[in-house]
Amino acid sequence: MPDLTETPDTLNPETISKLIENQKEQLSIQHKEQDFKIANDKNNFEYAKATLEAQERDNKDQRLYFLKQQNKAYLFSGFIVLSLGVCAITALYLGKEIFADKVITGAISFLAGGLSGYSYCLSKDNKTGS
Repeated sequence: MPDLTETPDTLNPETISKLIENQKEQLSIQHKEQDFKIANDKNNFEYAKATLEAQERDNKDQRLYFLKQQNKAYLFSGFIVLSLGVCAITALYLGKEIFADKVITGAISFLAGGLSGYSYCLSKDNKTGS
């Protein structure tokens, strides 16, 4: 049976001091890793925040662009309808009822086509969730 009062050779004071030094180094390395992770998280947060701000500006610019395009389309459509109306009134005034009938039919067809295309676009957007 081994003698328990004797300390084994592996637990001499030199070995214990080496173990303590190794633990100090390990704790120091873990502390540096934690600092690195914290700095990395802060950098990721700042990058994500800057990305979201840029995306917000881009979305705002995109909405303004589409709003301008939509307004231009409405103005162009209104101009065409107004021009056709002026042509129809002028034709009626000059006694050209057949021409006025064709112009009015064209204007109604133009409006019907525009409204049906617009409603199709709205229903398509609602289905896709845009």
